[in-house]
Amino acid sequence: MNVPYILYTNTGRIEATGSCAKSMVQAQDGVQGLSVLEGEGREETQYVDISTNPPVIKDRLPFPGKQNKTRILANGLDEWIVTGLPTGTKVVWPDGVISVINDGSLQFTVDLPGKYTFRIDPFPYLEEEVSVEAVT
Repeated sequence: MNVPYILYTNTGRIEATGSCAKSMVQAQDGVQGLSVLEGEGREETQYVDISTNPPVIKDRLPFPGKQNKTRILANGLDEWIVTGLPTGTKVVWPDGVISVINDGSLQFTVDLPGKYTFRIDPFPYLEEEVSVEAVT
């Protein structure tokens, strides 16, 4: 009989799931540098709390970011800011560039009108898409 397992990083991020014979679950430990835990988990909504012994699967926390506004002037000066982001937050910018936020906030100004959407992953919090509209 197969049992479910998850593979996770040293930060607790779930990277993969699978199932195999119970006797083979521990053989998955260390595969691609990941740790294994028996059980079911979803990488989008859960993580492994590695501060407990043994580690346990938990739901990701609500998105912590707060936007200062949803509309800015497309003048290169008016600034849109998302605060409350933990160190190591991954951001995918509207043009697909990926960056990491380590100072707790994301700032954005623009000269061209339009709607700009950012994908923010502040692990272990839930990933969120946030947008700002730049107007003239």
